[in-house]
Amino acid sequence: MFNEVPQPHYNGEFVALHVGVLDGCLCLLANDLDETDIWIMKEYGVVGSWTRLFRIREKHYALHFQRPIAFTANRRELLLQLTFWRVVALDLETMTVRDVKVSDFTKCFDTHVCMENLMMLNDAGSDISETN
Repeated sequence: MFNEVPQPHYNGEFVALHVGVLDGCLCLLANDLDETDIWIMKEYGVVGSWTRLFRIREKHYALHFQRPIAFTANRRELLLQLTFWRVVALDLETMTVRDVKVSDFTKCFDTHVCMENLMMLNDAGSDISETN
């Protein structure tokens, strides 16, 4: 099932928008020529729950942010995928970006966060419940 999700109320014209997941919340990266805003929707489907987490003002990276990957264990950095097969770490205190080397990979083509789930999905054509 698909639904439209309202966008956050932001000012300005954004050249590229990228959707992802961050900390279990819907996430939006809004890129323009000079900066990137990172938003999360704290309550799915509620436009008022959009919260801007960060504004990145690294002009030479601005149009290249594609998706958040995850926070580091100490939550001092946010790992992000860039276009052109790169992963970077955003220092959340200084808002500066550094390249991250991914072991044994010369290029990182795509990144996704997979979360384990023990919930069974119902097949539309079958009923998995038992009747006694």
